Amino acid sequence: MGDMTTIREILEFAIEREGEAVEFYMAMADRVKNPAIQELFEDLVTEELEHKSRLELEVMKEGIVARTVGVLPETSLDKTAVDLDQVRSQMDYQEALDVAIQKERRSLRLYARLSGLVVEAEFSETLLSLAEEEARHLTALEEQYENAMTEQQ
Repeated sequence: MGDMTTIREILEFAIEREGEAVEFYMAMADRVKNPAIQELFEDLVTEELEHKSRLELEVMKEGIVARTVGVLPETSLDKTAVDLDQVRSQMDYQEALDVAIQKERRSLRLYARLSGLVVEAEFSETLLSLAEEEARHLTALEEQYENAMTEQQ
């Protein structure tokens, strides 16, 4: 996708990223053997599907001819992809959490950045709300990581 100048392009980009997140977490759940880690990734799949549905609803709303503050060059976007090669079948819980933390941190930055570029408050609020949800995911994952580190000691 090239430079984005409309809310529709931004929303479609975000929908694409959520779809990639769903695929990523599904692949992670399939690759790992530990049931607790599988459950973690399956829960993230559910959450990312909810995000995708919210974004798709925004696209379906009437009159999406909104503008952004400026042009958002594709090259300026923080990559949200985390390489699946990082996911090994025998990874431990902390390693799995670390990969998920990286992914959520990137998603948070993406939505925060996109929300700041949208002129219309309604759409900006939707993107900001998604950034807040990603922040909650990130906080929960970081807490789980801290707990895992504490238990290991």
